[in-house]
Amino acid sequence: MPAVAGNPPLSLGFKFFGLMVKEITAMITEIRFAPLALTSTTVRVEWSVVPETVIYSRTHFTLDFGDALDPRTLPLKLWWTVVILCIHSHWNLLRPCRVILPVTLDPDEIEFWLRLLDQERLMLEMTRKGTDFDRTVEIACEGPVLADDPLPETGNRYGATYSGGKDSLLQAAMLCEFTERPLLVNTCSPMPPMIDHDRPQRDHAINEFKKRRDVEMVVVNTDLRSIWSHYEVPKQLGYGTSMPLITDPFLYAATTFAVAASRGVGSISLACEMENAYVVRYHGRFSSQPGAFANSLLVVSALDRLFSRRGIKYNSLITPFNNFQVMQLIRRRYADLADLQISCFWIENESQRYCSRCHKCFRIAVMMMALGDDPGTLGLDLEKMFGDYIYYDPELSIGSGGSTAYAASVIDMTAARKLFPPRGILDRLTLRERRSFRIFTSIIKRLSQHTHPEVAMTHAAYFRFTPPDLRDRLRALSLEYWPETDPDDRADEMALFDSTLNCIVEPLS
Repeated sequence: MPAVAGNPPLSLGFKFFGLMVKEITAMITEIRFAPLALTSTTVRVEWSVVPETVIYSRTHFTLDFGDALDPRTLPLKLWWTVVILCIHSHWNLLRPCRVILPVTLDPDEIEFWLRLLDQERLMLEMTRKGTDFDRTVEIACEGPVLADDPLPETGNRYGATYSGGKDSLLQAAMLCEFTERPLLVNTCSPMPPMIDHDRPQRDHAINEFKKRRDVEMVVVNTDLRSIWSHYEVPKQLGYGTSMPLITDPFLYAATTFAVAASRGVGSISLACEMENAYVVRYHGRFSSQPGAFANSLLVVSALDRLFSRRGIKYNSLITPFNNFQVMQLIRRRYADLADLQISCFWIENESQRYCSRCHKCFRIAVMMMALGDDPGTLGLDLEKMFGDYIYYDPELSIGSGGSTAYAASVIDMTAARKLFPPRGILDRLTLRERRSFRIFTSIIKRLSQHTHPEVAMTHAAYFRFTPPDLRDRLRALSLEYWPETDPDDRADEMALFDSTLNCIVEPLS
């Protein structure tokens, strides 16, 4: 079609539009932080973003430690570590960007954060099958050099994050068995429209644990998880993840690190299962699986090097255990705590403990039945869960990972049938099973085809990631339940993990 007089040809119009998009895309976002505001109980963090972004509904948050600690008694340098830990994972969503701090950090620490961001960017790109690996985040400093003021001397006390979920529940129980009066830090940060941090069951899990074990339980309140325009904003940007996944474990680690520093606690733990320990190859690069993100052992190990500069070790007690083993230990070794488990965050009202619709609820129900336990004792509704196919995809990603498949393969179906309601009149007349049980049977049969016996084994290679002082006792605990694999069976995997980790932490050497 010929060009209309007075208008450029279409090819020129598209070329001009393409140049505009390229120019807009190349605009650098400026993220400028204000000095931290410290009070006797709180740390307020504020920053500006230019140009404005769809990510935030507001650009400030507060960490409230109540009477647990006075933030003014800890070094400012520590607080900037805490703040960057809380917020840095957002910067890859704002790239290309320039982050301007009102203080000056050590160059080696800045390079560490940039390399950690490189690793997180790779995980983000994997979620959208992208290849945008270039480093387009800059950290600039405009302020005084932060002094290395001393912290309280660290001792042999242990601490951990605690949420009431199965992983943190097991880790807390282990610490109570093997150490004296551990520190447990619960971070409460509501995120509307979700109500998982507001529900009474969460307070119950905290208060009951304190009654049943000798612990110091500290609750930190913050509004960080409510500053986003929407918790699914990364998906709006094309990524297959959500804000809680890329932010929450960093927030929990940060608050625990701060409280531990004030107490002289020498070792803190974030529950990181074996499934989050694997390193995968993607376009010639190596990273944790994208679903792990801040919960990955690679990230935990990298932050261990950073925290160790302050005399605090960072690790996980449950890395040698997979999902099924975690459930088995809770239900068998720590049965008096099993009723406190609250693992579902999709509940719709305060009367619920579990939604009985999400993939996490499904996996917990299957593993409980494999152990001969009734999921209903935790509030899981099997009739609601298996009443229809609509919540379960045909590829069975609900059973992702070998733990659920193994659990499915060992379920006693006769015993499981007793956990479902009796057949209705129509089912009895047609000599059929109840619809929910038929669906359950079909899913379990398909899942069982993917089982692997290694699930029920003691995985020797992973104990190297546990605290050295507790390693032998954790291994002995595992051997009480499962036979041991060859200690060298993961040698190649461990070598790949170490080389990937060393690339991240090399600036801190």
